[in-house]
Amino acid sequence: MKLHRLLARPFGSLIVLAALLLATLVPSLLTAGEIQRGIFFKAESNAGTAWLLGSVHMANESFYPLPTAVMNAYEQSPVLMVEMDQDSVPLTEQQAIMARTIMYPEGQSLSDSLEPEQRRLLQELLKDAGLALTAVDRFRPGFVAVMVAAMQAERLGYEAENGIDLHLIRKARGNKPILSIETFEEQMALMAELPEDDASVEEFFPTLEDTREMWEGIEDAWKQGDTDALYEAAIGEPLRDNPEAAPLYEALFFRRNRTMAKAVSDCVGLHGNCFVVVGAGHLVGRQSVPAYLEDKGFRVTQF
Repeated sequence: MKLHRLLARPFGSLIVLAALLLATLVPSLLTAGEIQRGIFFKAESNAGTAWLLGSVHMANESFYPLPTAVMNAYEQSPVLMVEMDQDSVPLTEQQAIMARTIMYPEGQSLSDSLEPEQRRLLQELLKDAGLALTAVDRFRPGFVAVMVAAMQAERLGYEAENGIDLHLIRKARGNKPILSIETFEEQMALMAELPEDDASVEEFFPTLEDTREMWEGIEDAWKQGDTDALYEAAIGEPLRDNPEAAPLYEALFFRRNRTMAKAVSDCVGLHGNCFVVVGAGHLVGRQSVPAYLEDKGFRVTQF
């Protein structure tokens, strides 16, 4: 399946994006020794400066070391702001939140909600990861689809442990404050918003080869700092081909971008200099965090 055909499946591509950008997961198309720019911005106002780094949440060692400009900005900033610091939420609280957001009530199950062909496809994908359907039967399809995308990434050699946001969170832990824009419950609720009608669920589970092509395009754009290409791959082309998906993109990207821009502006007002790491998809396009910061009077430049 070609990239444009995968992107023509709006909910399938969103599932991949949720794992990629809520992550860029395949071997780089750039040769060793080439400069990795990343998706990186400087936003300045009279109150101070925000540095904005687009994260890939699952990666490999080819993403490191991060560019010198990125690390210099990180070292100069007194605080690190991220989408959400999951380790700050106790495990028991995470489990309780998941139970009321992305799990079925007692008496309902994923198996019962799937059509026979959907069930067969999911069983094959889970089998490749050494799991049975019973292991995920209490979870709603959107969350299971994100889980499958993450497992596919691991098969390609990519891990959350190498994610850019987690890399910087570990570096900041105990050295500078870590501020979260969103809560764990808000992020789980986003997955609960994914549609569960038969047509959408059928697109939730692309094959490894399908998603590989999309990941390649997004990774190449990220490493070259090509915001236009990343926007087209992640948002622009899917929305043009499938305008009916606009409410979902509003929920997963644009609405959150407005919230993120306010949080960044508030951070600069309080701390003067803030280093911010959010999914790279939030930093591209006309309704991105940088665009909303410009609306607030910030002067934004890409590095």
